[in-house]
Amino acid sequence: NSAQSGGTDTFKAEKLADNLYKIPVHPDDAVVGPADAKVTVIEFADFQCAYCKKVFYNLKILKDRYKDQVRFVFKHFPMNTLCNKHIKNNRHRWACNAALTAECARRQGKFWEVHDLLFKNQHRLKKVDRDFYAHSVGLDMSRYADCMRDRGAPRENLARTMQEGADIGITATPRTFVN
Repeated sequence: NSAQSGGTDTFKAEKLADNLYKIPVHPDDAVVGPADAKVTVIEFADFQCAYCKKVFYNLKILKDRYKDQVRFVFKHFPMNTLCNKHIKNNRHRWACNAALTAECARRQGKFWEVHDLLFKNQHRLKKVDRDFYAHSVGLDMSRYADCMRDRGAPRENLARTMQEGADIGITATPRTFVN
């Protein structure tokens, strides 16, 4: 279960009690569905995680069926110490760059399209592959390249979601919370 914070004063995730978490939905999170939905599903995932891919296919069915009734929120938690200081092992070599690709796509309004391609093709996440996915969904490739090089805001947003995951004790993916 998750309790949500709608205020702009705090965006800190925390464990409130057994199986009760406060996980805020930040304006820079990838979200689909109505803001006033009675049900919110928050997912912490890694694009290279095989279990996350299984959850992706199950959630995709729900998103397609209930996108007008349920709010779905994606938060990055790559399992690689190159970008995620909250884990101990480098399980997924391409996870950090895949997360950054999705974040740069979100900044152009194409997060979910790239999200789907990254999960469906998680065995192909090298730069040439990610660039192909970005191009295939119609991203402005100049803006995309600038975003991928940017050491500021895109990476800070990824770091925020990883910190939220760490704040509630996440050490592996996937982790999904409902309301």
